Amino acid sequence: TTQGARLYLAWARRWLMSRSLADAAATALDSNPLGDEESRKVEKPVANSARCIELARSLFGIEPLTGSVRDLDSYDDRNFYCKATSSRPELKAAADCHACGDPPGSFHFVVKVHNGVESLSPGFIECQNLAMELVRAAGVWCPRALPSLEGRQIAFAEQPLADGSVRRHAVRCLPYRPACLLGSALPGAALLRELGGVTARVSCALSAFDHPEAHRTFIWDLAQTAAIRPLLPLLAPERRALIADTLRDFESTVLPLSDRLPRQVIHGDVNDQNVLVGPAGGGGEGGGGGEGESEGGDNGGEPGCGGAAVLGVIDFGDLVHTWRVNELAIATAYALIALHYDSAARASTHASASLSQPSLSQPSLGDASASGEGEGRGHGGGGPGAVAEEEAACALVSGFAEEAERQGQPLTGPEWTALPTLIACRIAVSLCVGAYSSSKDPSNEYLQLTLLPGFKALKRWRDKPAAELEQLLRRAAA
Repeated sequence: TTQGARLYLAWARRWLMSRSLADAAATALDSNPLGDEESRKVEKPVANSARCIELARSLFGIEPLTGSVRDLDSYDDRNFYCKATSSRPELKAAADCHACGDPPGSFHFVVKVHNGVESLSPGFIECQNLAMELVRAAGVWCPRALPSLEGRQIAFAEQPLADGSVRRHAVRCLPYRPACLLGSALPGAALLRELGGVTARVSCALSAFDHPEAHRTFIWDLAQTAAIRPLLPLLAPERRALIADTLRDFESTVLPLSDRLPRQVIHGDVNDQNVLVGPAGGGGEGGGGGEGESEGGDNGGEPGCGGAAVLGVIDFGDLVHTWRVNELAIATAYALIALHYDSAARASTHASASLSQPSLSQPSLGDASASGEGEGRGHGGGGPGAVAEEEAACALVSGFAEEAERQGQPLTGPEWTALPTLIACRIAVSLCVGAYSSSKDPSNEYLQLTLLPGFKALKRWRDKPAAELEQLLRRAAA
């Protein structure tokens, strides 16, 4: 269409204009790979519930209900849940599945105030919005950016930082769909296999997508795993040695395959805190479109979301153009980490979700997960539905491989070879960057969520040689 042509030409102009700036930024970050990560901590906005109400009213025309606003977990942004009313029909699409029956006419929303780094580069937020549209069109439930009163998907507002300086921050409003987080569930092999298939659908949906802002130097990009080496001194000796060994395998096994690994834009963070689950048949993927965003909640399922289905994927803030197989490696790594959450950590995850849904009846995950997990389900101490590391990895990888094959994008030989080491690399990156970020923001418990479980998962995964794990995964997919 004519409008589509105009949008494409505008995007192409921005792409050409951005190349010199992007190259300069990449050069600067190459000399200090943690520059972006450190800036995000410094540039995290300061906001409270009262400010959320102001932004919701003035920017998006929604009226939060008294007492409904809750601060949600966030890595480097500020996210607020609210139950609100609005006279704007464009915020009430049935496909968003965020209508609330109590009181009638109200809806669930998330107001997101972006960190200063992304606010200075709104092109990356635009990249996220475009990627979400493609994933929704592929039938996977995910957020969409709701239009502001001015009809823009990205609004802006002045907001202070921790040092008192004031910065112009990007603000988005997204529909919130109540659901359980995978991290608060007890996933069995069937659910993990389904997650593998959903992850493949996300990957395939993004396979033809590109955007200049996705081509970036990013500490969480597994192609840049070696950049975490300066962080090793932050770790205890045993952990340091384990991760150093993982880095040596990355450099000897994966890097030589680099030119043979297909590249594309990936979601980059399909983890247990970004996957929504609920009762089977909950409609999370129906209707050919996505329905919204959540940071936790309740779909009314049985305790621990046992026997649940994958409803969708949230948080596109780690989008990056990299090796395609990294999408699968990341999802598998976090599935392994989740096996080692003890009952307290899983209950904490659920408590965080519960905070955002004060009016809904929540199942007790503390009861569901208190069945003697000990060292974690990967050590054989779990409750009903527990799986071990190899079984979990095989389930997720086989689900991904089947769906990717169905869509004509099968895993290649070099991808299979690199996969076991890349799974270990993601856990190693999570441990190193998590330790670094926690040292910069020690009051943020969310940053410490995967540290101990991650070390247990990495140690167990590295018990077998990568070549043996490759054959195990290949046989499961076959």
